Amino acid sequence: MNEHITDRDEHENKSCFYYLRTYMLKEIFTWRLFKTIVLGQGLSVLICGTGITSQYLANDFSVNTPMLQSFINYTLLFLVYVPLLSFRRASYCDLLETNVKPAIQSKQLGLLSHGVLLLQDSAHPYTAKNIKACLEKPISLLDCFVIPVLMALSWFILKTRFRIVHYVAVCICLLGAGTMVGADVQAGRDQGSGTNILLGDVLVLGGAALYAVSNVCQEYTVKNLSQEEFLGMVGLFGTFFSGIQMAILECTEIAKITWNWQVALLFTGYAICMFGLYNCMPLVIKIASATAVNLSLLTADLFSLFFGFVLFQYKLLQKAVSAHPDAVEKTTEDIMKLKRINPDTNPQLGISLQASLLQIIGYRNLIVEVEKLRRESYDSENPEHEKMLLKLWSSLRPDTALKGRITKQWCEIGFQGDDPKTDFRGMGLLGLYNLVKMDKLEWEKKKFDKAIGYSFAIVGINITELAYSLLVSGALKTHLYNVAPEAPVLAHFQQTFSNIMENHCDPFNRVVCNGVPEKKSVILVAEDHGQHVLNVLQNFREENIFFDFYIRVKGEMIPCHRCVLAACSDFFRAMFEVNMRERDDGSVTLSNLSPKAVKAFLDFAYTGKMEINEENVEMFFQLSSFLQVSNLAEACSDFLIRTIDLANCLQLLSISEGYGSTRLYHRALDFVVHHFHTLVKSSDFLEMNVAILEKCLEADELNVPDEETVLKAVLIWTKHDLAKRQKFFPQLVKLVRLHQMPEGSLETFSQSENLLNSNVDCLKTIKEVTRSLRELSGLFPDARPSTTEKYIFVHKTEENSEIRHTFCYNIETDRWQELPETHISDLSGSSLVSFGEKLFVTGGCKGNCCRAVRLHIAEPFHDATHETWCYCPVQNQFFLVSPMKKPRTMHTSVMALEKVYVIGGKTRGTRNIKSLLDVEYYNPLSKEWQSVSPLPRGIYYPEASACNTVIYVLGSEVEIADIFNPSLDCFFRYDADSDQWSELVAEFGQFFHATLVKAVPVNNTLYICDLSTYKVYSFCPDTCVWKGEGSFECAGFNAGAIGIADKIYILGGDYAPDEITDEVQVYHSNRSEWEEVSPMPRALTEFHCQVMQFNRYRDPWKLNIET
Repeated sequence: MNEHITDRDEHENKSCFYYLRTYMLKEIFTWRLFKTIVLGQGLSVLICGTGITSQYLANDFSVNTPMLQSFINYTLLFLVYVPLLSFRRASYCDLLETNVKPAIQSKQLGLLSHGVLLLQDSAHPYTAKNIKACLEKPISLLDCFVIPVLMALSWFILKTRFRIVHYVAVCICLLGAGTMVGADVQAGRDQGSGTNILLGDVLVLGGAALYAVSNVCQEYTVKNLSQEEFLGMVGLFGTFFSGIQMAILECTEIAKITWNWQVALLFTGYAICMFGLYNCMPLVIKIASATAVNLSLLTADLFSLFFGFVLFQYKLLQKAVSAHPDAVEKTTEDIMKLKRINPDTNPQLGISLQASLLQIIGYRNLIVEVEKLRRESYDSENPEHEKMLLKLWSSLRPDTALKGRITKQWCEIGFQGDDPKTDFRGMGLLGLYNLVKMDKLEWEKKKFDKAIGYSFAIVGINITELAYSLLVSGALKTHLYNVAPEAPVLAHFQQTFSNIMENHCDPFNRVVCNGVPEKKSVILVAEDHGQHVLNVLQNFREENIFFDFYIRVKGEMIPCHRCVLAACSDFFRAMFEVNMRERDDGSVTLSNLSPKAVKAFLDFAYTGKMEINEENVEMFFQLSSFLQVSNLAEACSDFLIRTIDLANCLQLLSISEGYGSTRLYHRALDFVVHHFHTLVKSSDFLEMNVAILEKCLEADELNVPDEETVLKAVLIWTKHDLAKRQKFFPQLVKLVRLHQMPEGSLETFSQSENLLNSNVDCLKTIKEVTRSLRELSGLFPDARPSTTEKYIFVHKTEENSEIRHTFCYNIETDRWQELPETHISDLSGSSLVSFGEKLFVTGGCKGNCCRAVRLHIAEPFHDATHETWCYCPVQNQFFLVSPMKKPRTMHTSVMALEKVYVIGGKTRGTRNIKSLLDVEYYNPLSKEWQSVSPLPRGIYYPEASACNTVIYVLGSEVEIADIFNPSLDCFFRYDADSDQWSELVAEFGQFFHATLVKAVPVNNTLYICDLSTYKVYSFCPDTCVWKGEGSFECAGFNAGAIGIADKIYILGGDYAPDEITDEVQVYHSNRSEWEEVSPMPRALTEFHCQVMQFNRYRDPWKLNIET
């Protein structure tokens, strides 16, 4: 029973399936579909015929007259259908009265009559104007765009309704059109013509849209009027408008046509094909629709391509520019044969064509060869590479032997470090090849003999990069085609590199254009000419001739020459330029100088020589100041600077102020500041000027063991002359950083010193400081460096958020110490910054977001927090403070103007949320957050560094790139004083990755460390240019970087996911040298690191290290 039922069910299922399949097939494959396809292919053949005839006219007879061709077609339509309609309507006037006028008045045919019908020619994608461009731009772009426009217009105008599958097809068409436009634009950029390509695509798409409009209007018309009326109106108005266009645009071209039976036959063929197309198109549209017709016309592309290969040898022309050099001669013969050019009557054309093809092919092959050399890295294990490098050294330094493979000697020929291979990373072996080629030039060796002042190796590598960029961009085509008689080869590229190098360094500043040097000239510079003139003038003086001026001093008349006085002294020059009495009298009286000083000055003016010693330096200083002899004043300053010591530093400060020598003043003041602790013990300190003392007290660099020493010095100095100096005492006390003293010491001073406890202002100051020490201890970042102990603080929380690593590194002792009892917690994406003797942790994600940057940014949701935590190492406490105004994660923080600034990052939300523009700062003293001016635009992976009152922020404008490492393309400058942002366009000189760059401040100068190329750059704010400072041996990705005084520390990092390092390197910016110091206790990557400094009496980590 069950089996019977099952069989019956199966039979019913099969019957249903058979019925559905048969019904659907019958419904799809109808006679109407067959007719539409056959008629559509007929239209495709006619369209292809118009293209072939137009191509023949353009190629073989140089005839390009689309308006004339259209005029012939419309004239045929006019001559056939207008008389036919006239015959049917009895008279031509009745035709105009009953058809044309109402048609013009109607909305649909009026639009048609005013030119839309003509767009079928001008916007038709398969006319002669477009078939010619078949190789340069895909005609399918038109088909892809026409069909969606047709469907949209049919939906709105003709009220046609489509199925879902039709809309899916439309989306595919639009995707294809967009992809083709993108491919065209990218190809155009590679060829240096992206804008023109894009403009061409836009015009083609516009033509496709107009063609769709004409098709819909045509469908609307033929379904409401008869075919004869439609074609008659097209012929009438088409003849009128195309005739006007032809008369305006093509009268000159038509006059140039050389008529013969072949040209006439081609025009006739075009007219027949177009006439047939216009007759068949309305019929097919009436049977189906404009959309169905255009779907059938897609095969016209295939027909055009087929006929192009057969008739016009498209494949031959395409392969001509990519043929092998050995096949160029055969290719040239084929092209000449294809173009029907007799080589015997025009032999030079074949030679020129062959040479041009060789140059084009050679240029392409040269790019491949150069790229291969650039991609091949320098390998110190490869003996051939080492041989070339040693050859370079031997050629440039033939008399000097290398002390080793890795040595500082490489810097003598312009490399940036001990090992030249690090400088070849960008250009590979190509840079070495060019340098070896360059050292063969005789002029370069001569320049090295004269110790020229530029770095040959690194300049050569940078110019190699320039020449490479010019080559691959196509900018060198014209030059190489001019200098290479046939195919350009590597030697031509190297010669171009040599020309650029020569122009860069040539003292004659020669310019080479397309291989032809401009007119040369030689500038004669007699090195001893100046001395010769001085000798002649001195002879005039000795012979007592040509004197024209006298200096009267202490009753003595000293003769001299005006020109010598004016050349050496701004005082005399101003006297002779201005209408002064002395100029006309021919003499001047100098009452404040001695005859000895004036004669010494004249000896210097006539000879350029002067002996400065301790006995006469002050006399010369006075003389140079009065007579404004700048070079003499500089010489006196330099002499005195070399003599600065504890015995004369205060005296030199007074001299520098008296004679206005700024340089001597600053050098003497720096000496006093750095030796203040020793100077306080001398008797000279008691005579120090109050202004100098104030300058010393204001200086951060004041060298004292503690702040108590500063207060004692103020007391000693005041007591030395209490009557005169007591009025300065309150102001001097305010310059002492009392809040950096222990509270107990401050109370002892206030009780034991009468000067303090008897002065109301001083007592008030001490009371305020005592209160601030109790409330804000550790939050004063102005401790003098000499009174503090400096550390690098390192902290990392592992992914499980349970394991933490915390270390500190003592800068002075070069020792690391683990801090296992540190109570600090940081969320993923948080930022850490030091302030005074405390650390502030801002923001982060509360959820289970990954801590690694690459994984953190990919999280679907960021539960960012606005919490701010403070960690006090002295008390080992971690506590909440006032929250930020905006929740943040993946931001940066920096300390400037005694405030903590937070910049960038993302707020709470999904992954695609944009980066924050809001910037705010936290004042630890007032415990408040304040908003400031926002960022100019969004930034990801921000790196911030503060240089005085300026904050520099670097990062990327995109969050995720194709290979993750986004480029460093954002560089902002924030003036914290004026609360103004500006966007800098820094000339980086090379490509940087935002995640592989660390920004650090050193002596108020911004430095960046590129972890991918192991190089350090400094930023010049005046020129907005990065300057290469040197290279370090190696560094892992995600390393930490810290700037302290004049040093940069690079810590840890990873070379691979399973290769993490504990190395620590130090860069000394004052001497451009690197050294390794003690490694970290544990290898780390992606961690927090900050500089911490404590007053020595409060140092919580010193005991741990000593223990």
